[in-house]
Amino acid sequence: MFYRFIIIATIFSVYACGTKTNTSPASDLANQLKSGQWMVHYFFDNNTDLTRQYSTVQLTFNNNNTLSISNGNEAFNGGWSVTKDNDGTERLLINIASLTTIQLLNNNWKVISVTSGTFVQLKDPDSNSTKELHIMKM
Repeated sequence: MFYRFIIIATIFSVYACGTKTNTSPASDLANQLKSGQWMVHYFFDNNTDLTRQYSTVQLTFNNNNTLSISNGNEAFNGGWSVTKDNDGTERLLINIASLTTIQLLNNNWKVISVTSGTFVQLKDPDSNSTKELHIMKM
């Protein structure tokens, strides 16, 4: 009876530990994005540094995967999601429903790095593209 208890306790411990540590980095990034407002720190597209034009852009990643964007004068809405490719590459999809230049932020961005939940470096997954976006928590 005692050995049966040890075996059951061991199986339960292994299972419980496995479920606690088996969190997806994609969900970690999503939680970090939802924890406050973000600003465009750097934006480069078509061999042009657009950082200055986007310096007033603020992004709010809402819990329901909606995205609220403001540039100081106008407000925009969109959607977002974090996914993981089969090879483990994280992606941040940004989809803004607007026919203005703000839609240049639309992309299924490849996540290059995340620093302490306060800085995210993104790159266009197209290998021929130089498009890059960095966002920083405000």
